[in-house]
Amino acid sequence: MAAGILGEQGLVEQAAESSRHLLVYCEPTDDQRFADDWNRLRQHLDSVDINLLPDGVLPRVAVTVASGAGVNLLQGRYGESMDVGAMFRPWRYVAMLLIGLGMLGIAGKAIDYFRLTSEEAALKEQFTAVYREVRPDDTREVMDPLGTVTSIRRSFGTPGSAPAVFLPTLQQLAAAMQDNKDAEIQAISYRAGVIDVRLTAPDVATLDRIEKSVSQSSRFTASIQSTDRIGDRVNSRIQIREVGS
Repeated sequence: MAAGILGEQGLVEQAAESSRHLLVYCEPTDDQRFADDWNRLRQHLDSVDINLLPDGVLPRVAVTVASGAGVNLLQGRYGESMDVGAMFRPWRYVAMLLIGLGMLGIAGKAIDYFRLTSEEAALKEQFTAVYREVRPDDTREVMDPLGTVTSIRRSFGTPGSAPAVFLPTLQQLAAAMQDNKDAEIQAISYRAGVIDVRLTAPDVATLDRIEKSVSQSSRFTASIQSTDRIGDRVNSRIQIREVGS
């Protein structure tokens, strides 16, 4: 029978709501068995057309198959399902390898990040220490080292070749001050390739050590220009220039 399950009140109400006409194909035995149901349906529908199939439903199905694209019986829960796991199973080792390489790459990037961060902090600390020797009165945090160096260059009015002389001179002076921490830089001025450093020290011997430490470089020479004792400190002016200039 090709009209669904009959005899249920829910189906009758659903049929009455969706359509007012019913077309049924069934065998003679089904027609006799559902005779009472046909009468009940006629009370709710406008028409109930019963078509008997003496030879069964197969000839009717055969006509449908021949005139159309066929009847696919593999539908719903009987339909062919796709085994996704079977499709990806041959690639599982490749996927694991790719995931492992990705994790190694991320770990390497993280290690490089922390290493570079540490190096940046160390270089910033070193630059700040040198800058404090040059400008001890400036206690602000150095946020832009390049901008700070540019500001120092402009303040000293350095000519075109000054950066190649000024910064190395400061590095040599900073190294000398590290070995003589009792001395303090008061001011630094630059003009025409010559740096004048005004500093204080506990004694003249400390000034001599600073002079010799700077002069140990094969590039620069230092000379004490003046000394003046005030209390327990000695004020002095040391001049630094390139050898041969």
